[in-house]
Amino acid sequence: MTDKDHGKLNIELTPPEGIREGARAVIEGVEENIQSQVLLLASNDTTYDPDMVSWLENRGMLGPKGLDAPEGESVMIEDYGGRRGEIENQTADMQAKNDSVDAETYAAFSTTNQSFQDISSKVRALQEVFDGLPGRVDSDLDGDIDGNDYMPIVAECAAVGRALNTLAEVIDIVDGAQAEYNAGAERIERLTPGNSGDPNVIWGDRSPTSNMTFTVTGDATRDSILGIARDELGRGVAERGGSSNTAYYTDTGKNTPYNIGDAWCASFTSYVWEKAGYEVDWTNKNYVPAIWNDAKANLETATANQAEPGDLIIFDWQGDGTPDHIGIVESVNGSTITTIEGNSSNQLRSNSYQMGNADLVGVVKPPASKSGAVV
Repeated sequence: MTDKDHGKLNIELTPPEGIREGARAVIEGVEENIQSQVLLLASNDTTYDPDMVSWLENRGMLGPKGLDAPEGESVMIEDYGGRRGEIENQTADMQAKNDSVDAETYAAFSTTNQSFQDISSKVRALQEVFDGLPGRVDSDLDGDIDGNDYMPIVAECAAVGRALNTLAEVIDIVDGAQAEYNAGAERIERLTPGNSGDPNVIWGDRSPTSNMTFTVTGDATRDSILGIARDELGRGVAERGGSSNTAYYTDTGKNTPYNIGDAWCASFTSYVWEKAGYEVDWTNKNYVPAIWNDAKANLETATANQAEPGDLIIFDWQGDGTPDHIGIVESVNGSTITTIEGNSSNQLRSNSYQMGNADLVGVVKPPASKSGAVV
């Protein structure tokens, strides 16, 4: 597995005695993938974030119910033997990328980190399962147990199923830690992330005034908002040089329609809403305080606890009463809000937040009326 000499936080698993080579390859892949997640956690480098569970699922190598099936029934052992080469190649690719990361990246990462402790606990629990499984049995019925015999197939299914479930849990831990890290980093990075504009726009607890107008076309729906936002996310949008405020499509190299040569979170949401059929003439479509002011005067606004897919979601990273970032609500699952945000760590990306997060100012509902409104 990963080279210990590189100073990385190593994760080691010993597969059960007597497991078949195809299933062993999966477990070794899981081990390397967990190591990748640890390195991702330590470096916060999102350029390579492998997910072996999805990789197997995309190749039809998980059962029809995937990891939701009972443990031991969620995998297709037969596939692992015949496609062992694919799995080993994927594992080697992960290992090469893991080993290429500079050891200095991890110098400041402590094993006291709670997320790493949580991951380590998951791995220890998995190893305990492996250690408790039966070893080789007389599978070839020759009256002798030797290297040609393997563990019972039911136990092998349980081992692989538990390994993949553990990996899925580790990925959830890292995703949650990254969301917290990114929220904190944006507080530090962004002094005025909501773009340039008139800082004297009236908003907040005072009664706002606005001459904003809006028109809703016949094809405007929340689904149309989500479809356009997801299409943009799928193309890959970033800033040239990593921090130039020039938003471009990574698939074509061309600038986006919402590139304004400045912080572009508000420009992105305005573009999506307009293309989806919500043609809003914001006072300043590129300035978050102006959008929030207009929305409070003319549209339905609500707290983050009432967020729905397609809403605009407003942030106040500084906690100073002036909103400075905006995104689009993609989904709400329990108390977790998932968003699509432009100019988030200099790219278009999906993030997740808890409803009680103090950074969430509120949401703006898409206009319901098809008639214009002037206040």
